[in-house]
Amino acid sequence: MNRLIFSILVMLGVSAITFLLMFLAGDPAALLASEDATAAEIEQIRQAHGFDRPIVVQYLDWLWHAVRGDLGVSYQSQRPALELIFHALPNTLLLIFSALALSASIGVIVGVLAATFRGSRFDRSVIMGSVFVQSLPSFWLGIVMILIFSATLRLLPTSGFRGPIYLILPAVTLATFQVGTFARIVRSSMLEVLDSDFVRTARAKGASAASVVFGHALPNAALPIITVIGLELGGLYGGAVVTETVFGWPGVNTLALSAITSRDMPVIQAFVLVVGILVVITNLLIDMLYAVLDPRTRGVR
Repeated sequence: MNRLIFSILVMLGVSAITFLLMFLAGDPAALLASEDATAAEIEQIRQAHGFDRPIVVQYLDWLWHAVRGDLGVSYQSQRPALELIFHALPNTLLLIFSALALSASIGVIVGVLAATFRGSRFDRSVIMGSVFVQSLPSFWLGIVMILIFSATLRLLPTSGFRGPIYLILPAVTLATFQVGTFARIVRSSMLEVLDSDFVRTARAKGASAASVVFGHALPNAALPIITVIGLELGGLYGGAVVTETVFGWPGVNTLALSAITSRDMPVIQAFVLVVGILVVITNLLIDMLYAVLDPRTRGVR
């Protein structure tokens, strides 16, 4: 219950910040007016949209409309801002969950093998390789992959989204950085668990190497892995903008970038509010998963 109350308070904080974004861009009445509008015309717009009311009253009115799914109309397309976000959001979710599944699968396997064969040539290669892939800029990697697999080999499309094959290059580009993160976290967690007393006891009782690693060590190293998944997922909701831009991916980040360049405040507000709520819900689910996997965390987190 405490987590739920805290999440609701965070959502209210996100909504307040989202509302204030409208004023950070300047006079909202002037943004709605045409470039050659007179001061009297801007004042008329201010009164018509209620911008002359106290800011607290404006926030409560905006919040009431937001709860009912009304975040205004896009200045550019004249369509509801929330409708535009929900139209593009599935593409972004498909991209980030595909990248997350790919990076987590590879990272966990590589990290477990590196910890199991600690100090070996493979272990050292994993350590250096994880640092190397994390140092690669996403925009550079994306362009290189387009040059190799699209322009030279002509195996994969360069941009857009008209089928599953269009997902390969963006997902691999987005997953590359995360593979290094997962590999390092999993290796570190596994090394700590493999040195635990209960693992040594399992070995002393004659448990096989596979049973020790996958039956005893890996389940106990799961909490840090889940933490990383939650952090990476929260960052990717609004952080995949570079990948979406390079590959022309029709996601919510591309939409937000276009809205920022055109100062389309309703769409920017809808983007920030939706992404903020997704991050809060993700963290709430991660906390609930903690309690399921480790009963000792109940009542602590």
